[in-house]
Amino acid sequence: IAALAAAVRDAGPTRTAGVVQHGSSVATYLQQQLGIEQAQLGRLVVRCPLLFSWPAEERAAELFGQLVGRLGMPASKAAKCFEMNPSAAGMASFEPAIEVLAPLFADHGSKGGSGSSQSGEQLLGGFLSKDPSAVRVLQCSADRLAASEAAVRQELGADRQLWAKVVRQQQRAVNSSPDVVRQRAQA
Repeated sequence: IAALAAAVRDAGPTRTAGVVQHGSSVATYLQQQLGIEQAQLGRLVVRCPLLFSWPAEERAAELFGQLVGRLGMPASKAAKCFEMNPSAAGMASFEPAIEVLAPLFADHGSKGGSGSSQSGEQLLGGFLSKDPSAVRVLQCSADRLAASEAAVRQELGADRQLWAKVVRQQQRAVNSSPDVVRQRAQA
């Protein structure tokens, strides 16, 4: 209880009021609609109170719908994304990043090769299921992803396959500004 109170307090007054107002409906949605178990729900509310601070249909249903519905992730793995990276709940949508990354995964498969029978969305969902902390790549805007890709390709003389490898193995670099990418490449 103390950890929950501290997490909610740290969310700020607006989000704290949101947790009080919407927390129960979000918890109900996660349990009844997605089958999130009680233990994981408890961890999720402590680690990511931000997810519980908007109406269920406005944030939780939207983001889980994209992870579970579009990317095909198990609900428990989608919840793990928010446990490991609570700031992901601050996103209104992951769609812009999915639109950029799914074709990249489709073109270069889960291990960097092409020819997979899975869609880019399925490959992206599988990637996030294996490494839920990688949800940070979905927090990037389409413009940021394009600029980072251009910087990697320009500075390293890289092709799109190397960019796909960077996305899978160096998520922090993906979310770095193009200037940071250039500085790291020149170091």
